[in-house]
Amino acid sequence: MIGIQKNRRLLVLAAGATALGATPIGYAQTAARPAEIKLGITLSMTGNNAESGRDSKRGIDLALEEFAQANRFKGTKISLIEADDASESNRAVTAVQRLATEGVIGIVGGTVSNAVRAALPMAQRARVPFVVVNAFTPKLTDIGDMVFQVSQPTGEFNKAAVALAARKFKPTKAAMLWAQDNPTTVGFRDDFIEALKIAGIPLVVDEPMKALDSDFSAQLRKAMNAGADLLLPNFNAAQNAAVIKQARSIGYSPKTLGHVGDMSNSFISAAGKEGVGHVANSAFFPGGSSAPLKAFLAAYSAKFNMPATGPAALGFQSMRLAGEAIGRMLDQGQPATPENLRIALGNLGQQPSVMGGSGTASFVNRVLQYDGYTLILDENLKWQEWK
Repeated sequence: MIGIQKNRRLLVLAAGATALGATPIGYAQTAARPAEIKLGITLSMTGNNAESGRDSKRGIDLALEEFAQANRFKGTKISLIEADDASESNRAVTAVQRLATEGVIGIVGGTVSNAVRAALPMAQRARVPFVVVNAFTPKLTDIGDMVFQVSQPTGEFNKAAVALAARKFKPTKAAMLWAQDNPTTVGFRDDFIEALKIAGIPLVVDEPMKALDSDFSAQLRKAMNAGADLLLPNFNAAQNAAVIKQARSIGYSPKTLGHVGDMSNSFISAAGKEGVGHVANSAFFPGGSSAPLKAFLAAYSAKFNMPATGPAALGFQSMRLAGEAIGRMLDQGQPATPENLRIALGNLGQQPSVMGGSGTASFVNRVLQYDGYTLILDENLKWQEWK
C-alpha cells in the first residue's frame, strides 16, 4: 500500500513538472509538430538532360501527392523549394547553396553525375542531407554522411549484361567507344573491362572520346577492321544511338551492348529500327511484376497520361524514402532538423521499392540496394527482359 501511494505521488510530481514545461527524468523530449517543412528539390529542368529532370520531378510530385492523400504527415505541409541545375556543375553548387540558406530540411535531386558530384560537397559542408535521385557514379557516399544514393551504381548490372551477352552472342572480340570526360561512363568502362576479362573476350579497340562528340566514323572503321563483333558504345543515350546508326551506315553490324542510360525514350527515338537487338540494363523495367512497381505504373499513367520512365521511377522512389523518413521523425516527436532527417533516413530499414524485381530495397552504407534486369530491344522497339 505504501508503495502504491509513493508511485502516485511520483506521477503527480511528474505531471506537475510537465505542466511547468520541465521534462521529467526518463521522459523523451518531443517537439511540437511543425505547420510546414521545406524540402529542397534540385534537378535539370532545362539543358541537355531536361527530359530526365522533368520525369524525375513528376515522380516526386506523385509520391508527395500519395503521402498527402494518406495524411502521412498529419497536418504538416511539405513545401518544395525548387532549383534548376541545368546539368551544369556551377549551377548545381549555387542551387545547393541557395537551398541551404532557405532552411530546407533536406534535398532530393540530381539528374547527371557531373552536376551531382560538384554539389554534394556543398550539401555536406552545410550539413543538409542530399538524397541523390539520378546519378550512377560509384562512391558518391564517400563524400560524407549526408549523402544517400537512390540511383544505385550499376557495376554489377553492367557485368551481368556482359556475361549474358558472352553466353548468348559468343563474341570473339570487343570494341568500346567511351566518353572520357564523364565520370559515369568512366566507371562503366571499368565495369565492362572487368567483365570482358572474366568472359575471356579481348578488347581490341578501346577509344576514349568526348561527351559531346558526334562523329564516330574513324573509330568505328578501326573496330570493324579489327574484327570486333561486340561493340560497346559508352556515352549518353543519344550518342549511343548515333554510334550504332553510324556503324550500320558504314556496313558494320556487330552486336551492341550499352548501359542503363539507354533505357530511355531518347535512345529509341534516335536509334529507331537500327537499335533492334541492342542490349542494356536497368533496375527499372515496366514489365516487372512486383506489387509496388505495378501500383506506381498505374498511378503515374493515370496522373500524367504517359508511361513512366526510369528517371520518373527514381524520383518517385527518392521522394518515398525522404517522405517516409520525415513522417517517422514527426511521429516520434523529433524536431524537424536536417540532422534528425539524416538519422531517420539511416534507420528506414527495408522499404517498398519500384526499382528491381523483388519489390523491396534498403539503404546499405547509404546506398539503396536492389536487383536489376538485362534487357534487349525487340522488333517493336520495346524493351524485353533477356535471360
